[in-house]
Amino acid sequence: MSSTIFQPLADLVASTIEGLACDEPVIAYGTDPGLAGVDRLPVAICGLPSLERIDVDQPESQLGSYDWTIQFDVTFLFDLGDTQTAQSQALDTLERFVLAIDGAALSASNPSIVDAKVTRSEPGEIVDSARPMLSYTCTLRVLKFQT
Repeated sequence: MSSTIFQPLADLVASTIEGLACDEPVIAYGTDPGLAGVDRLPVAICGLPSLERIDVDQPESQLGSYDWTIQFDVTFLFDLGDTQTAQSQALDTLERFVLAIDGAALSASNPSIVDAKVTRSEPGEIVDSARPMLSYTCTLRVLKFQT
């Protein structure tokens, strides 16, 4: 049995990222291929989701559906071989991703998505002797009405 809610949403996030008009196209994965599965950079990886629900004995926000607040950590990876290029690519990609989400890219494709926001973004580095990488991990929160 496969996921009918989480995986389609992760795939939608991945296709939204691949549709960004970045100078360097970003390959996006709706499932984590592991670092060994990454062939080229830049890349975006949707991590496993977390879910928040309304507590028991509390009403949903509308009749006929259930509130699902789903959170994905989306990690962008860039080649740190040239620091200036990596930082420029990272900032451009991050900005375009946030603007796409703010522009309702997810809800335009799936009307059950009521709201989506990138609520946090943290830079980092992955130190790997074979391929050092600059990373940006973004917290994407999605409010979805599930019927």
